[in-house]
Amino acid sequence: MVTSASGKVGQVTHFSYGDSGMADLLEYLSGLDLDAGVHILEATVNSDRRIPLVRVVVDTERGITIDELVRIARQLRDEERLPMYLGVSDCRVEVTSPGVSHGLSQPWQFSRHVGRRLAIQIKTPIEELSDGAPLAKPTEEVGRSSQIEGQLIQAGTEGILLEVAGVHEQIPWIQIQKATVQLTW
Repeated sequence: MVTSASGKVGQVTHFSYGDSGMADLLEYLSGLDLDAGVHILEATVNSDRRIPLVRVVVDTERGITIDELVRIARQLRDEERLPMYLGVSDCRVEVTSPGVSHGLSQPWQFSRHVGRRLAIQIKTPIEELSDGAPLAKPTEEVGRSSQIEGQLIQAGTEGILLEVAGVHEQIPWIQIQKATVQLTW
């Protein structure tokens, strides 16, 4: 069984094959007997080609190895039920790790990035998060949300601790819309 930290199959964030096929794909993926600790972050089906391409993004709390990616890809390719769930006679399969630009979507992903610089889009404007203390200015206003950058100090059960311009900001999980690792060269 492939599960997320919450005990559910990881989110399918893109699906271009049709909504009716999404439930079937999730059912198929949740029934697989993959290595323990493997999380499915994203599954997509590109049906623009003659033979649809199923792309599955997977990760583990410690990071995923190339050997694990190859093993999962082989298992998916050998699984005869996948095309049936998609309602096609054949399909291609690609299994990949999320990569740095993919962003962080699950709380368990953050602990691996303690000490790194993150760009975080939060739902509530930053000024409303703290207990009246002046906070660092957001780098950008995005609708009713704010985007800030800072160093990840800690990831816990309630949220993250981010250092922004020398100030430690506690940001609850529920407030985080999007987070990406910022690479420094």
